[in-house]
Amino acid sequence: MAERYFQHLKSFIEKFSLRYDLQPPCTISPTLPGVFASLVRDLRSATSLNAHLAPLMEEFDDAIRDLKNGTTQARIKTCLQKQMNLMEAMGGCHPGVRANTLNSICDQLGTWPHNKVRSAMKDLYSFASDYPGIRHGGTPANAIRPIEMRDMVALTVLLTGFSAYLTDKLDPEAVYGGA
Repeated sequence: MAERYFQHLKSFIEKFSLRYDLQPPCTISPTLPGVFASLVRDLRSATSLNAHLAPLMEEFDDAIRDLKNGTTQARIKTCLQKQMNLMEAMGGCHPGVRANTLNSICDQLGTWPHNKVRSAMKDLYSFASDYPGIRHGGTPANAIRPIEMRDMVALTVLLTGFSAYLTDKLDPEAVYGGA
């Protein structure tokens, strides 16, 4: 009976993509897709409560949706630019931060577990500022190749992950457990 119940529950969770994993005897654990979905949901919730962040999140969402009209370099760059604007604004809203560029904001935040993690975020910001057409005119000679959809996917996931360091409006335990 217990095994039959376990199999039915497992099928239900998989059928409805509940983003959990069921392990014997009957333990439910969040999955990576569930944690990521929870992070995005909580970011949307946190930004919706802030008059400055809400429109920036909406613009980023609009840019993502706009990719359905074609995954052009211009649209991909717009997605990255809108997300970087959102990240910069989130960091700027963190208590005690007075800086207004993401590079300087990163230096004022005490949320980093290691200098290399902070440096990674700063390097992503530098990339967005240096790659032609994302945040600025950039440096054309530094672009190795045209920006592609794989860049949008990879960078969006990376930047979304870094949001946990840039805002105090997320509860990491809830993001994991609320998956």
